[in-house]
Formats: sequence, C-alpha cells, structure tokens
Amino acid sequence: MNNHIPVDLVPLGKIVKPHGILGEVKISLFNSKSETLRVGQSVWVGLDEKDYESYVIEKLNLQFEKSRLKFKNINDRNSAELLRNFTLSVCRDEFPEIIDEGFYLIDLIGFNAVDQTGQLVGKVLDIMDVIKVDDEVLETVERLAAQGLTNNQIAIAIGMSEAT
Repeated sequence: MNNHIPVDLVPLGKIVKPHGILGEVKISLFNSKSETLRVGQSVWVGLDEKDYESYVIEKLNLQFEKSRLKFKNINDRNSAELLRNFTLSVCRDEFPEIIDEGFYLIDLIGFNAVDQTGQLVGKVLDIMDVIKVDDEVLETVERLAAQGLTNNQIAIAIGMSEAT
C-alpha cells in the first residue's frame, strides 16, 4: 500500500459495509459525536497499523449509527465492498480545535497516572472504548469502594458476582 503513512494517525471508526451501488460505505464512528470528518479531507483506510491507503472524502452524511461516506474514485459497490471492516483514521492535527480547557482522550497517552494523593500508579498506554455499564454495577462499585476495598478487590468482587 502507501509508503508515506503519517506517524500520528488516530482511528476514528470502521467501515461497516457498502451502501447502495454507487460506492458509498456505511461507517461506525468510535465517537458518534465526532466532528473531525469533512468533505474534501484525506483520510487513511487500513486493515492494520502498517498497511494504509489514503482516500479523499467526496460525500459525507453523518447521522448517529447511520453515517455514510463516499470516497473519490470508489464508484461502485464492488470497490466499496473491498473496504469492508477497514479502519478509518486521520492525522491528529486534523482534529477540530478545542475550546476552553478541554482535551482529547488520545492526548492523554504517555501521561503519568496518579491517585488522589499524587502517588504514581502507572502510565496511560491506551484509551479503550468502554461499553455501557448498567446502574446496578455502578451502585455495587460505589458500595464496595465505600467499604474501603481497592480497585483490584472491587474488580474481583464484581467478577465473582457476575459468575454466580
């Protein structure tokens, strides 16, 4: 594929499947509220961290769980099908500017992680997409924390309660 892959690529989502017969694809964004993608923008599409190809967005329709786009030079369903399950990424410097004191989670990678007392507990290595946790689990965590259990003890306790 492309030999000049930028080093600051950030995955935004996945190409789910073709949409229609004119080369559009359905996409699933990791952040459904993302405002990063725009018509005319070059994005990187790839199966893994080493093999990416650059495409330009020709058409974009962002709607919660129904987002679609069309790339220039992808003009039929067969070409779009070849992009199924590929990751859609952009360079970090193409993110919209942050207002006030906000930040992007991706920018936390490499920072030291400390507890409430300032004690170093580790380093942020990655950001994970966490599935929705129901209220019962949150109440259990809060109750166990109030009893003085550590995070590891709470994780074990919740794992044991789910197994029973």
